Amino acid sequence: LRLTVAPRRTPREAAVVASIAVGVATLLGIPVWWLTAKLVWPTGWRVTLFFGAHVALAIVYALAWLTLDLGLTHALLPDPYFRRKLASMHWEMLLGLWVYGLIAGVSYAIRARGDLEIQRRVAEHASAVAAQAQLTALRAQLNPHFLFNALHSLGTLARRDVKRLDDALE
Repeated sequence: LRLTVAPRRTPREAAVVASIAVGVATLLGIPVWWLTAKLVWPTGWRVTLFFGAHVALAIVYALAWLTLDLGLTHALLPDPYFRRKLASMHWEMLLGLWVYGLIAGVSYAIRARGDLEIQRRVAEHASAVAAQAQLTALRAQLNPHFLFNALHSLGTLARRDVKRLDDALE
């Protein structure tokens, strides 16, 4: 069993390593966000194609992340950090796959939330329009009754008191 001790990092070097990893993941996350708008969540048998496309895209993402991460680490940090990253490439690749899945999953969740909000607003609007239509229909039913009642009252006044009928008509 051979243990290798990693070189101690200064706070500056740790910040550079973290900034490289997070910065590259973030920049590569922008196309993932865009792709989630183009690759809509399917139904039926297309689910296999959908997940197959995302597996292929995850591999491309992880390779791009690994390449950029290694290149920037080699350019910005001393050689031991680069060699250590090279030795752990398989873990970095797995991490890239995981980060792609995380970014794609969050992107789909955000888009689904937005779609639900739009559907909620449309349903509220439809409900308001339906309530207004019901109110209008109710008014249309009530208006003839009021007219009928007014005419009936005027007819009664015409038989009993013509003077009050003139006042009522005015």
